[in-house]
Amino acid sequence: MKGYYKKAVYSVLLLCITIYFTFGSLYYSSPFRPDGGFSADSVAVTLKTVSMEPHSMEHPEARERVKEYLVSRLEKYGAEVSVLRYDSVPDKVAGLTSVSDVYAVLEPDGVEPESYLMFVAHYDSRFAQDVKGDTVYSRGAADDGYGLGVILELVRTSLMFSDEWKNGLKVLFTDAEETDLTGMRMAWEKDRGIFDKVAFLCNVEARGVKGPALLFETSRGNDRLLDLYSEASCPYAYSLTASVYERMPNFTDFSVVKDDIPGLNISVIDNLKYYHTDKDRYENISLRSIGHYGSQLYPVMRKFLTDDIYSDVRFFRSEKDMVYFTLPVAGMFRFTERGWIVANAVVMLLALWAFVAYSRLYAGWKNFWILSAKLLCFAVGSAVAGTLAAYLLALANGLDYEPLSLKYVSYDNLFIVLAVILQILSYVYLFRERRGHEMVNPVLFMLSVMAFAMFLVFRENFFFLLPLFFYSLALVLFCFTGKRIWFYACMFFMLLFAISFYYIFITALTIGSLGIMLFATSFVTAPVISSLRFIFCSSRYID
Repeated sequence: MKGYYKKAVYSVLLLCITIYFTFGSLYYSSPFRPDGGFSADSVAVTLKTVSMEPHSMEHPEARERVKEYLVSRLEKYGAEVSVLRYDSVPDKVAGLTSVSDVYAVLEPDGVEPESYLMFVAHYDSRFAQDVKGDTVYSRGAADDGYGLGVILELVRTSLMFSDEWKNGLKVLFTDAEETDLTGMRMAWEKDRGIFDKVAFLCNVEARGVKGPALLFETSRGNDRLLDLYSEASCPYAYSLTASVYERMPNFTDFSVVKDDIPGLNISVIDNLKYYHTDKDRYENISLRSIGHYGSQLYPVMRKFLTDDIYSDVRFFRSEKDMVYFTLPVAGMFRFTERGWIVANAVVMLLALWAFVAYSRLYAGWKNFWILSAKLLCFAVGSAVAGTLAAYLLALANGLDYEPLSLKYVSYDNLFIVLAVILQILSYVYLFRERRGHEMVNPVLFMLSVMAFAMFLVFRENFFFLLPLFFYSLALVLFCFTGKRIWFYACMFFMLLFAISFYYIFITALTIGSLGIMLFATSFVTAPVISSLRFIFCSSRYID
């Protein structure tokens, strides 16, 4: 019994360490840099000014004050600043109105470069929003104060190494983004010249107020873009998010130009209850989130501005798209299409090896097909239960059910955690009478089937392939060494991936997608519990 409690303590400790590494390594960045580098505290000073009052298309005077502040800040840094004004523009909120973009250029001393990096953010805040019957206005501290503040701080820090510049820097602060991307559309239609020689564009957004800053979208042909993005400290990116975003009714300024200019779209996405509401204010900003923008974008900016290789304005134009994902601590992994096919083949062979090796130790074929079918039914049942629960929560909160955008549900995060715990307990209960060794091959088989099916349909299957890889590797090593320590490592990496990925999954799609998430997590629950049975069993085989 003493050994049992010892293993229990180790398992709980492992879970705590995993959670710490998941969120600690993702976006840790000190708010203050004593060397004068990127400072979240400096950004916060900008946000305090920008978010003093709502400055939407319904607030022209307040918007004008924000615009003038941005102009003065850019001029202070020595930029050549222009205000691009567009009159008699139809707007769904303000009617026939005028919009003004702020455009700035910084170049190496005495040289007109052949290539530029352009940073983009919008300076209007959200217009009136209905939140459970109340009309509220955002103050734009995060959306898009984060973008404005981060870009101004990047401009400031870029001057610290201006003598090393080989390429130029452009800044575009757009107006009326919230109403129909009007400022960006007008610039693209009326002043296309400002985009001349822009080799790389980075749009800085916010869809919430906290959490890691996620690279959620790239332009097509992103292999060289991701080479540059790999310079980032604490990268956070999944190719799946770009695929999902394309299917959602959401747009940013980047949407206007992404088919013509290579670039990246980066944003925090946590807490939609604060997004576009009166809670998007200075008191609710996150210095850690701001720091994470900087830890990613500052190294990318510095590399671009100081490296001759980017002087070719067509350098980032490519036909190759990458599959990529982030594993906290380990960083970002990138695969070409061919490389991803090879990776899938290697993992499938490893799974087959684990299947055969474990079958030789113990012929776990009894009820194999029945148990495999039950695992699939468990996943489908989880999806149905999760969707029903989300629907009932919407009703209880007086909201219309939206599978991909269910906002303003009270205690939604608590319900999500409880749902995952309930799923784990349900798995343990439903398969309680099964010997552990009987479940090993069904788990391997169903993980392989899901990974293969998702590869055929979407090519994006890392959320099944990674658990399959870790579980298969632990099984093979166990079969050859008899050491159960491999399952601690298996659990660590499976949970490290699952916590970080499913956190961003449910945050992006909201609790309305709870059923989809539980379907996917059921294929992580099974190998994790199987690993625990290996750890706690008293014999070579799992009883």
